[in-house]
Amino acid sequence: MKKKINIGIIGLGHWGKNYLRLFSNIKGVQILGLCDINIEKKIDLIKNFKNTLITKDFNDLVKNNVINTLVVATNADSHYEIVKKSLKNNKNVLCEKPLTLKNNQALELEKLSRKKKKKLIINNTFL
Repeated sequence: MKKKINIGIIGLGHWGKNYLRLFSNIKGVQILGLCDINIEKKIDLIKNFKNTLITKDFNDLVKNNVINTLVVATNADSHYEIVKKSLKNNKNVLCEKPLTLKNNQALELEKLSRKKKKKLIINNTFL
């Protein structure tokens, strides 16, 4: 039996909206959490997600034990902190590029993902 993919999306701006649309149409994927620091401005986007955790604080999704995968589509300068906390909390992570702004941070996250045996995927939409 295939394990269900329970997703939380952090960041509902340009790329986050696209992930929300795409993952909403994939069989076997459940969107269980949505996060944006300006969540009030995203009402039209989230109105159909009645049984979904909606929050301004990404830690609510990171600490949720049912969510097993997080999509990070925030500003690049926040990626390192969010991805690191996500991996430490045993989440698979799909992060919009760039993964980090510093090479040593990217290497640290890669090492952490291997240690935790979690997937860390950096998306480059045009490749």
